[in-house]
Amino acid sequence: MPKISAEEFWQFSIKHYDNDAVKNACLSLQDSAGADVNLLLLAIWLRTLSITISGETLANLFSTSTHWQTEKIVPLREKRCSQPRQSDGYTKLLALELDAEKGEQRALIQCLKSAATGNSAKIDFWDAYTEQLGVSDTHRGALLGPLADK
Repeated sequence: MPKISAEEFWQFSIKHYDNDAVKNACLSLQDSAGADVNLLLLAIWLRTLSITISGETLANLFSTSTHWQTEKIVPLREKRCSQPRQSDGYTKLLALELDAEKGEQRALIQCLKSAATGNSAKIDFWDAYTEQLGVSDTHRGALLGPLADK
């Protein structure tokens, strides 16, 4: 596997998510299909790097995502959304949520780095995750569209 870093993934995520079509597709899938935006962004990033993963790594990524979403990110998001948007509480919770998102990304990258190398079958994470979620062609196009220009 090529060298990857959590910081490179974070920078990719910030830049890619800044595209309105990507952001809207991510949030739509988060709301309608329970998608983890960090997993969507990781799947896109790995595709751009032509990195495939093993079934065991796929399971570890899902487990890590579930932990971070259930224990940290979703509770912060729910608290933040209960606050008035212009309040200090909202702003502070948003900062904590973003820190948790970055923490999840570090944990996901650690899963990839600690993956055993071997001859096991390789999986395209983008295909596996978007098929699991039932992502439409429209959302797929919105998520990958900005990369076609590069």
